[in-house]
This record gives sequence, C-alpha cells and structure tokens, in this order.
Amino acid sequence: MDDLGKMLFNTILVFLPAYLANMMPLMIYSIPIAKPLFKYRIDFGYKLGREDLFGKNKTWAGLISGGIGGLVGGYIMFLIVFTYFPIGNDDIYKILLNDMIYGVIIGFGALIGDLVKSFLKRRLTIKSGKPWWIFDQIDFILGAYIFSFLIFPIPIVYFVIALIITPLLHVGMNVIAFKLKLKKVWW
Repeated sequence: MDDLGKMLFNTILVFLPAYLANMMPLMIYSIPIAKPLFKYRIDFGYKLGREDLFGKNKTWAGLISGGIGGLVGGYIMFLIVFTYFPIGNDDIYKILLNDMIYGVIIGFGALIGDLVKSFLKRRLTIKSGKPWWIFDQIDFILGAYIFSFLIFPIPIVYFVIALIITPLLHVGMNVIAFKLKLKKVWW
C-alpha cells in the first residue's frame, strides 16, 4: 500500500467510530419496532425564540444508538489492528478497552458536533431536515476531532483528509439510504 493509501486507510480507521455513530441512529430507526423510541427529543420540545432548540430529529434514542455505533466502531478498529499487527497477549485486553473507550468518546463527539450544527441551523432559521451544505457533511467530523483530545488526539493530517473525503462519503451514503427508502431526502 502506498503512502496515500495508508493515510486514507488510517483516516477512515481513526474516524470509523464517528462514521458509525453518525449512521447508527438511521439504521436503528429503520427497524419498525424501534421507531417509537425516537419520539423522545433531546430538547424536550423547548424553543429558543420561535425555533426549536435542536429540532425534532434529535432524540435520546439517536444519541444512545449513536454511542453504541461509536462503541462498535472502536471494537472494529481493534479487530482490524489486531488482525494486521501483532499484539502480545498481555496487552490485548488493555488495547481492546482503550479502543472501545476511544470509540465511545469519538462517537459521542460526532453526535455532539451534529447537535451543535443543528442548534446553529435553528438559529439561522434553517428548518430541520433542510440542507446546510458542507456543515451537514463535516459537523460530526469536527465534533469527533475535538473530542479526540480527551483520550487520543487524532493527527491533524487525518483530520484534513477526513474533511476532504467525508463530504463525498456522506453524500454517497445518503444517496444509497435514499434509494433504499431509509431517508426521505437524498442529502
């Protein structure tokens, strides 16, 4: 694998918990039995002025399922690293725990980044579900990057690469979700 390939691979690997945290609420919401859980809004329906604090689509179930997505992302990171790099048996549980904690923190960072973006969209009177180009694609990456400083700061080069590739990945995944009727809009 060349240097660019390694950098892309590492970028996706360190942001994997954020990507999964961002996708997990939609995946869980698509399960019919889980839909009723998504009616409990994080902002409890409170408004700031005439606008919602965050919007009707920001729910406790989304936050929890996104956190689980981050945890799963941390576990997958561990499996990938364990598969390709030798780890001594004495260190395996420590590394697993660190990767899963990292996944949860990065996952929640991604979700908080999305909440902040939603808060700002409401202040700019951009309605819930309407696009705010670029910010809709990178909000969770910004949040994950900031939260990474709590446990393992992500190198700036991976952050820059993520800012470049994530909009492409985000739009591509949204189009797929739209075609599969998991989303009402393609963005």
